[in-house]
Amino acid sequence: MQFKSVQMLGLALAALAAGCAQFSVPSTTPGTSAADVRARLGAPSDQRAIGGVKVWDYVQGPQGFTTWRVSFDGSDRVAKVEQILTESRIFSVNAGKHMREDVSGLLGRPLSVMKFGADASEVWTYRFMDVTDRKLGDIHFDATSGTVKRVTTYIDPAYSSAITN
Repeated sequence: MQFKSVQMLGLALAALAAGCAQFSVPSTTPGTSAADVRARLGAPSDQRAIGGVKVWDYVQGPQGFTTWRVSFDGSDRVAKVEQILTESRIFSVNAGKHMREDVSGLLGRPLSVMKFGADASEVWTYRFMDVTDRKLGDIHFDATSGTVKRVTTYIDPAYSSAITN
């Protein structure tokens, strides 16, 4: 019986480790060449230039809570590695000031995009972790102008035990 308990504990720890894999920092450090990053991490999910700086985003997914951004310096070497899906970054988006391009540059690729014709709006949803809470953040845009109308965050209903049928 004791062997079965140890075996079950081992399986539980393995499952826990696998579940946490999406939260691990990519194995790259400042000074690493872009070629080495690609060899270690594979092709990025998205590539863009933000303010003249080349960045690669690695979306942990498809339903993940993290997007790792690797920023490069002028010599094509890693300058910074950061997790960009955080509540503070989501709340740094300002209604009436930021546009779609700003949000994309700040938060990367959204989990989903929904368009609503009745009020000419568009909502980009991001999944993120707030300490131990799994949350969703919605960025509401005016669909015509592309300007942010409002920002909301809430507990991800897929992980909420408070939901009843």
